[in-house]
Amino acid sequence: MYTIVEKGSANVPVITLTDYVDPNGYCPKVEFYATYSDVGFHAHFTTYEKNPKAVATKHFEYVHLDSCVEWFINFDPVHTDKYFNFEMNSNAVTNMAFRLNRHDDLTRLTEEDAAMLDIKAEIHDDYWTIDLTVPFEFIKKHIPDYEFKKGLEILQMFTNAAMKPSHPIGDVGRWSAVKSRISIFRHISAE
Repeated sequence: MYTIVEKGSANVPVITLTDYVDPNGYCPKVEFYATYSDVGFHAHFTTYEKNPKAVATKHFEYVHLDSCVEWFINFDPVHTDKYFNFEMNSNAVTNMAFRLNRHDDLTRLTEEDAAMLDIKAEIHDDYWTIDLTVPFEFIKKHIPDYEFKKGLEILQMFTNAAMKPSHPIGDVGRWSAVKSRISIFRHISAE
């Protein structure tokens, strides 16, 4: 189980992708951690990749065709089976949805929803980063009964995707493998 700790804590657990599926050997190292604060949840990705493909420049464009990272998270499995899917590229652009599974019951989110998020990206010589803040207010908009509680188990998964011309296969690395029609999440808790 992964534990989301309070932002500023001394020991923030970092996860590194280990499940790569690209037959061409494309497997950039990706590190991820999540924290919470009185504002909401914060996710940080570091992807060790030079010159990431980043064509999409507006929210809801096809970010999955770029080098991107994704965070799938159900903040409240007590009140809903749906999860949020945030895809982000190095332009700090997101394509996101609120869904029941990978194929059905897709609820598209809006520009208003995207404006509620805080997404920052930085590109360096050998890596790029994404910082995403999902405010509690955003979660409550879509899950009205949501209430943040320390120790509550939530479900998450994250991936690294690349649709480079030489690697057009989609998700190339996953922390939690998706082997069925329904996403397989890992349990986490906020403490």
